[in-house]
Formats: sequence, structure tokens, C-alpha cells
Amino acid sequence: MSQAGVLSHIATVKYLAERGDRFDLVVLATNHNDASWSRRLSEIGFHYDPAQFPPGSVEIFKREFEQAIRPETTSLRTVAWVRHLMRVAKLSQAATPGADGTKPHSIVVDGLRLSQKGTQLLPRAPIGNCNGDDAPDRVSADIYGEWKEIFPKFRQDVKQLLGADLLVVSEPAAFAAPSESFYGSDLRVFLTCKTGEGVRAINLDDAAASQRERARLYLDAARLAGAETFDLAAAMEPVADGPEGGSYFFDSIHPTPKGAEKFADLLRPVLNATLDRLHRN
Repeated sequence: MSQAGVLSHIATVKYLAERGDRFDLVVLATNHNDASWSRRLSEIGFHYDPAQFPPGSVEIFKREFEQAIRPETTSLRTVAWVRHLMRVAKLSQAATPGADGTKPHSIVVDGLRLSQKGTQLLPRAPIGNCNGDDAPDRVSADIYGEWKEIFPKFRQDVKQLLGADLLVVSEPAAFAAPSESFYGSDLRVFLTCKTGEGVRAINLDDAAASQRERARLYLDAARLAGAETFDLAAAMEPVADGPEGGSYFFDSIHPTPKGAEKFADLLRPVLNATLDRLHRN
């Protein structure tokens, strides 16, 4: 689910329970989105927890969509549609042949380049130069504390409402993949942070190490809550960092069909073994 984190899935669990659905096992993989929400909420003085997530997310969207408008006369839905149409228009214009007859190879690629917010164009910097609240190490420390508070309640809800056990899976990334391994174009969204010289893109090797540590913290918090865990990110590293690494991902984190198939190959024996063990107990 796009942008959904563990707090979003609290509502999912309740919805499924109200429908009468029951499961043996629920698999959760929200590492990347959890960290993003934690950072965004901290910027407006909120924490990533069940009580503050609804009002905090509303405040974030209001700030994003109510800029330069009069909220009493214009709905957020209207603003969202206007911005969407403007973006489509820009993409269509970008795909129009130029004076020399050339044309971008794909409007989809142009759209993805736009959506990654130009992070590839920023000057690079080592992660040690990050000195603001958006520093990855700071974000990881914050979300680790929040995970330790959230996971016990989430696991309890999964068990009580759905009758299921919980398996928490880390999310692979392709920061360390060779640029030439991506299909057609390297569309990775670089991690960024504030430094003394301004906003910078974090060196890819540092970004990969940071994501590896965040995955470790994610699984550690899940284990402390008594959940089953599997480090899918570590299992993917040999291919994700290899010469064909980019063929498994569209960008930094979203898998291609080949990547999704590899995820399934790695998860299948883990799911079977976990279910067998749970049924024996």
C-alpha cells in the first residue's frame, strides 16, 4: 500500500476483522515508510504513535495542499486534483518532440525522474556531514524507539482480532547497485540531509549502510515484541549489490517483476517453515 506504515495497517487489521477475516500469519514490511512518516511528523512536533498519527498526518497534508489557497473556499480534494493535472500537463510537455526532432524515450521515465525530486542532481556528501533532524542516524534512532512502542500493540491486535501470528520482514534496497545495471535509466531516489553547506545527497555506499542498520533495528524491535522475523534485505544483498542489481528494482526500493519474483523465491521457504513451526506449537 503506497505510503502505508505500521500505523496505517492498524486500521487495515481492524477492517479485516470487522469483515470476519481470519489468518494464520500476517506479514508486515513497513520499514521504509515508517521511517519517512517518523521524520515528517517530527518536523511538525509530532511522534509516530497511534494517538498522534491521525492529527499529525492531517496537519502534514494541510501544509502540503493548502499553500497559497484559501481553505475556507477551496477543498483539499480540489487542490490535489489541480496539482495532479498540472503535473500531467508538465509531463506531456516534456514528452513533446523538441526542435531537433528528439523525444524523451518514455513519459514514464520522465515522470519518475520528476517524482524523485532531483535528488540525483544534488552534490554528494558523506553521511557524517549530516547535522540536522533529517540525518539518517537520527531518524533511525527516533523510529527505533517508536517501533519498540508500536510493535507489541500491533502484534496483540493481529492475534486478538485476526487470530494470526506476526512475521516482520525487512525491506530490500538498491542503493549499492551499479548505475549501469538499471533498465534504461538510473532512477534511484538518493537519501538527502541537511549539512553545513546546505541539503546534500548522501553517498550511495553510506546510504546502503544506513539502510542496513535501519533494517537491523526494525527487526530487533519486532523480536522484542515477540514477533517472527526474516531479514529479506540481507538475503537480497548478494544480487541487489551485484552487477545486475538494478534489474531487480525500478529505483531505490520498488521491485521490478524480476525483483518481486526474487522476493517470492526468498520468502517462500521462510513462510512454509514459519507456518509449519506455528502449527506444531
